[in-house]
Order: sequence, then C-alpha cells, then structure tokens
Amino acid sequence: MQVRKAAGGVDKAPYRWSGECLVQLVRKEGLYNGLFRGLDATALREVPQFAVYYPLYEMNVRALQKMMAASNASGSSSHEKNRVNRKPSSSTPLPPHLLLLAGGVAGTVQWLPPFYCLDVLKSRMQSALPGVYDNVWDCAKKSYQQEGIGVFFRGLPVALIRAFPLNACIFLGYETTLAALHQEEEIPHLPPAE
Repeated sequence: MQVRKAAGGVDKAPYRWSGECLVQLVRKEGLYNGLFRGLDATALREVPQFAVYYPLYEMNVRALQKMMAASNASGSSSHEKNRVNRKPSSSTPLPPHLLLLAGGVAGTVQWLPPFYCLDVLKSRMQSALPGVYDNVWDCAKKSYQQEGIGVFFRGLPVALIRAFPLNACIFLGYETTLAALHQEEEIPHLPPAE
C-alpha cells in the first residue's frame, strides 16, 4: 500500500489495514482481475521453467557424482569428510562446492530466454492498470510494438548475475537439510583453508 498526500498536505494511508485493501480491490476490479492478474502469465513461465530447473539440477549432480567416482577410483580423492551423501539415490557424496556449482548452473539456465522473456510479460501484466492487456499474447504484441525486441531482455544481465549464487545456495541448503533429515553422520561444511 502506498502512502499518498491528502488535500491538506498530510500523509494519509489509502487503507487502514490490508483487509480493507483486499475488499476494495475485489469490488473495483473483480476477483480474478483484482487478485489474480497475471496468473496465466505466471503459469506460462513457471511450468516450463521448473520443468527444466529441477531435472537439470539432478543431471548436474549425477554428472558430478560420476566425475567424483572416476576421480576416487583413480585415487585422487580429497576432503572426504566435507561431502554430502544424498541418500538413498546416490552413492558418491559431493563436496559443498560441487553442490553449489550444480545448483548455480541450473538456476542460471532457468533464467535464460525464453524463460526470462516470459517473466518480463508476467511482470508487465501484473503491474499494468486493468484493461491495458487482454492476455499474455496481447501483452507481448503491445510491448514489442511500443518498445521493440529489447523490452524482453531489459534486466537480463542482472537476473543472470543474481541467479547463480542464489540458486547455488538454495540447493546447498536443500542438500544439507536432506542429509540432516536422513540423519547423515556428516553435515557438509566448507572445506578447510589450505
């Protein structure tokens, strides 16, 4: 809720509490347009984005596990105590830095076009005044006509820079929690400084 200047120059909140905002929003714009504007665009982005995100993370983990297994077979294992064992699906534990890599790569890929372009459309639909866009296709068409192809990529570098560390930490946290829930003997921590 935004604070607006009242006639006398005094700041006055447009709503006394969140419930009042909700009720007025539904009265003014209707249930769907008031509360769920952009939901179709959100679903259009989320479904393919996460259909890539989670399988890609799992593929990354399995590929890194194979590399670790091959490395261990050749006798070059290091930091054995810092690895996370993913029970029951894997036998080769991964050190935290490789889990960070697997999660970071998966997270970065999920923000590449076309997923980022769909996020732009979702954000534009959600922030637009009622009636500006009829649907996702209308939003894409009008955005392109008014601002050109660049509108779909504005902010992409920042999103990609943010994606790697954010998703790396998300999946390291996930794996650490999973290991703790499976009562693993060793919870991962950063390798000791050498």
